[in-house]
Amino acid sequence: MSPNNTSGLIDVGISAIKEQVGERLFDRFVEHELKELDTFKEFVLSR
Repeated sequence: MSPNNTSGLIDVGISAIKEQVGERLFDRFVEHELKELDTFKEFVLSR
């Protein structure tokens, strides 16, 4: 599988999850994950 196909599959998978759980809940999930990523980034950069 080429990298281009993988990106497309990820986009399709995200869209499917978003439709299943609803856009508002999905947005909350994304917001939470971005906060965790930011916390991790701060941790790594502070070392």
